[in-house]
Amino acid sequence: MSEGELLAELGAHPRVVLVGGPRTGKSIIAARASERCGRPVRWADALIGELEWSEASALVSQWLDEPGEWIVEGIATVRALRKWLERNPGKPLDATIVHLGAALHQVSKGQLASSAGVATVWHAILPELQARRTTILHRD
Repeated sequence: MSEGELLAELGAHPRVVLVGGPRTGKSIIAARASERCGRPVRWADALIGELEWSEASALVSQWLDEPGEWIVEGIATVRALRKWLERNPGKPLDATIVHLGAALHQVSKGQLASSAGVATVWHAILPELQARRTTILHRD
């Protein structure tokens, strides 16, 4: 799915979680979708350095329960989804997830390691998300 197609599709989804490793375009898509659809963005990466990783993903998982229309993006979103699933057994997630697979730009060794961590968590939670009939869009 191209970026233009993805942005057009997101207009029909009032609550969106962008998941992907570093340099996959999460922030760009969030900003463009926000501008196009008029939805606020919650920037999970803004918590990095402010909170420990576990605390940041726990806070982001709480954002997923907030009412209204929104977009949540950042490297911590995949771990936040895992925490949300654990905290809400059997409950469907009232949001659309956009999985952004491949990096769009060259990544550093640290970013490559972070991407591997995101992929590991994503593959672990994907079956549960599918079982709960979560809408998942992919841009690989």
